[in-house]
Amino acid sequence: MPIVNVQMFGGRDDTQKGFIARGIADVLAETTRTTKEGVHVTFDERSTANWAVGPRLWSTYTPPVAMIAAEPAAHVDVVTIRARAQRREDYLSWLRHEVYPSYAAFDGFLGSSLIETAEPDEFVLITKWWDTAARDAYLASETGQRLERARGEFIESEDAITGTIVDVWGAAER
Repeated sequence: MPIVNVQMFGGRDDTQKGFIARGIADVLAETTRTTKEGVHVTFDERSTANWAVGPRLWSTYTPPVAMIAAEPAAHVDVVTIRARAQRREDYLSWLRHEVYPSYAAFDGFLGSSLIETAEPDEFVLITKWWDTAARDAYLASETGQRLERARGEFIESEDAITGTIVDVWGAAER
């Protein structure tokens, strides 16, 4: 049973905490093959007066701009994929053992999901990157290029939709 303790500044409401807990439970259930109900998430809310970064209390600290996300930055690719005949299991194995680990090791990768449709050998692959530049850097990398060349071995056809997330629940009003 995974137990995760989230320490953060106070001020989030129950809905925000619920979204955080769901996100953590989803990731842990998927990667550890446990149920979502088997994941326990606790929240410890802290005051900025009781949190220091180096020698400075957070209440008097000005964080670097890189630590503050003003917008819900993310690039998403949604790709409908038809695996080659008789290559479904090979395709899934390639994703699990080659593609997913390379994504996870690359800066800017946020997550992925593979959905099997009702059509034989058809999948929808959703990948989420911090921004378009992170996705493009991965595709231009040696690993990204190698995997791009190998994909034709497993994929008969694909249709992609790509874009940038412009709004998420909890984002500040523009």
